[in-house]
Amino acid sequence: MTIPTINRWENGHATRSRWTLKQIYILLDELGNSPDATLREYIKALRARYFSDKEYKG
Repeated sequence: MTIPTINRWENGHATRSRWTLKQIYILLDELGNSPDATLREYIKALRARYFSDKEYKG
């Protein structure tokens, strides 16, 4: 994933694929198991802001 790609998503010039969102969700899920409490809280906030657990789990 590149910064220009993410920029296009955020500006509405491109659409994220369901597969891409699933991969990002999985990565955030893995990072959310970090021993670093600050990182866990940051990941939790990102997931709450951008993802619905019902939509991406499983």
